Amino acid sequence: MTSAIDIERRLRARYRQPAGVEQFGIEPVPEERKTAGWFDLFSIMFNFLINPGVMLSGGLMVAAGLSFKAAVAAGFFGTVVALLFYLIMATLGVDYGIPGQVATRAVFGLRGAKLIPSLLRTVVSIYWFAFQTLVGASAIVAVLAKITGVTYPLIWVSVIFGFIQACVAVIGFGSLKVLARVALPIKVIVLAYLFVLCSRVMTIRISSLPTYCPTPAPAAGPGFCWRAGSTSRLPAG
Repeated sequence: MTSAIDIERRLRARYRQPAGVEQFGIEPVPEERKTAGWFDLFSIMFNFLINPGVMLSGGLMVAAGLSFKAAVAAGFFGTVVALLFYLIMATLGVDYGIPGQVATRAVFGLRGAKLIPSLLRTVVSIYWFAFQTLVGASAIVAVLAKITGVTYPLIWVSVIFGFIQACVAVIGFGSLKVLARVALPIKVIVLAYLFVLCSRVMTIRISSLPTYCPTPAPAAGPGFCWRAGSTSRLPAG
């Protein structure tokens, strides 16, 4: 039986990849490389679902007019439906050590998998990477401005933040596993702190809350604004 080290050596020579980065792409992962346990998978999924992009999406649901309960329900059931299909592909990956793009060949065929799932995955990955990078960089700029008093350029912070994410992806699953283990307790502590902090704020002057007014205003009909913490739309002006 060929060892994982020999397989990685052949892949490195075939694709001319440097050592120390992820060698497996569409190739099956050997059994001896399947070292992730339930906690590692939980940490990765927890960090994937709790990030600035997802938080902003939840806030936008309320800003768009949904109540808090409706926004939570929409996010919860949407995630459950997505995970049902995700788990089907993930099960094939665990059993056979193949990525989802390869597993779709059983349904779409070799050419179909390249034209349909791969294309859709590419589009979604580009959009989601850009969205998370922009939102995360915006949060970094805001935090740095609060700490240092200097507002750094969003474009350059986004470039640096995106480069760091790309490095994690290139290094591979091992770096993602370690990063998830470190980020999990930090996120839990931060979320608990924010929950306690928000629960202590019992009264807020609604008139002092920020509002958002779409620009440009609609061509027909009255303009409107959304107020933070409110599910109703306010007349502009």
